[in-house]
Amino acid sequence: MLQRRNPSSIAAPLGRYTHGVEAPVGARFLFVSGQVGIGPDGSLAEGPAGQIERAFLNVKAVLDDNGYTQDDLIKTVTFMTRREDIAVLREMRERVFPAAGAAGDPAATLIFVAGLADSEWVVEVEAVAAKA
Repeated sequence: MLQRRNPSSIAAPLGRYTHGVEAPVGARFLFVSGQVGIGPDGSLAEGPAGQIERAFLNVKAVLDDNGYTQDDLIKTVTFMTRREDIAVLREMRERVFPAAGAAGDPAATLIFVAGLADSEWVVEVEAVAAKA
């Protein structure tokens, strides 16, 4: 079972994330490469909302295909090119990965970058999951 840790010696998380997540000894790990807004047919989703939702759906598909769920996420890193899309990011993340409830949220990092591998991409999301 994953242990989610928010020590009282630092400020509470500022959003939907946990300061630290500990995986048990012997856990299986899944490292999800950065996912962008490209659909199964190879086409780029339309607009920032479409790309962001598709990136999260792609992360979810990798988890699902390997027998993991949202509750197994221990870390996400999101790279964005446009600060004005942060509200859309939160909305799309909530749509694909609803509030975790009792299981808790993963550790998370959000980084704004000048650009990604393709100049049309607005987001890239990578993840790590663990299962006992």
